[in-house]
Amino acid sequence: MYGVLNPTADSMRVKSSYVGDKFANCAVLATLARPTASDPFHSQTLKWFEGDHPYIFRPIVKNRDFVFMEATGMTELADGERVGYHVMHSVTFPGARAINGNIRAHMAVCAFYRQQSDGVVEVFTKTTVSPGGHVAPAIAVKYGATALVSAQHLVDCAHAKKLSWAVAGRTRATSTTTTSSSSSSGDACVNCGGNTSVRSRSDECALCMRPICSSCKVKKTLCSISWTGGLAKHKMKFCGSCASDAIHFDARAIASDEFGAEEHEQRHSQRRHRLTRHLDGLTASDPNVVVIRPSALSS
Repeated sequence: MYGVLNPTADSMRVKSSYVGDKFANCAVLATLARPTASDPFHSQTLKWFEGDHPYIFRPIVKNRDFVFMEATGMTELADGERVGYHVMHSVTFPGARAINGNIRAHMAVCAFYRQQSDGVVEVFTKTTVSPGGHVAPAIAVKYGATALVSAQHLVDCAHAKKLSWAVAGRTRATSTTTTSSSSSSGDACVNCGGNTSVRSRSDECALCMRPICSSCKVKKTLCSISWTGGLAKHKMKFCGSCASDAIHFDARAIASDEFGAEEHEQRHSQRRHRLTRHLDGLTASDPNVVVIRPSALSS
């Protein structure tokens, strides 16, 4: 479910870069329920996105856009088994008109995710798409099939997001322990024990900072939103042990940490906003207000 979760526009863009369900633009129009530390997979949002056709179709097929409600979370079946769900359903309201010359399309998607065994997840999904306008059946089928096939990359998406979370945590941590463990390991590859000869920081695992040889390094491209708002792709190298360990990280705990921090920041921001509005509403005539003049501070 960690690979499915994308309650914000930024997380939509990051997820899309991993799973390949390409779109030209996206936005979260409203948030009805946010993930929390206690229920990190639960979200309900109103979204918009503009699909992006392959280049060869662009001269003859207009882009489609969608306005839809999306819900994710965990639920319990009649026999007590817990499964994850992902629902997307188009909605219509007067303020949501097609833009940029797009054609408004509609969809209904319902997916369930069941843990069959360690590392194996069963996916059950049903999708209905109405592309709108006039489009060749072959192109419409290809459009819908691309969205369905992207589900097979959700596990890779979750793995990459776990690695990004681990790298971010390592970056925030102090470098004392990392430096001592890295310097004491010499030039021997942490995986095979072979000599890495002359090495630089590019020959170190991005997590444990220990040396890795060219044969053992695991290359991953991790995505994030840069400070300018663009999607940044980082080519990073990991040792086999760290890359494998990341697969088994507790997805619920990571999501709880990630969205729990956002929940705390949101509450803090709301308190600041209420305080600002309160202070703005006060005047010097209020008997509870003490006015401090600049001259009083300089004396």
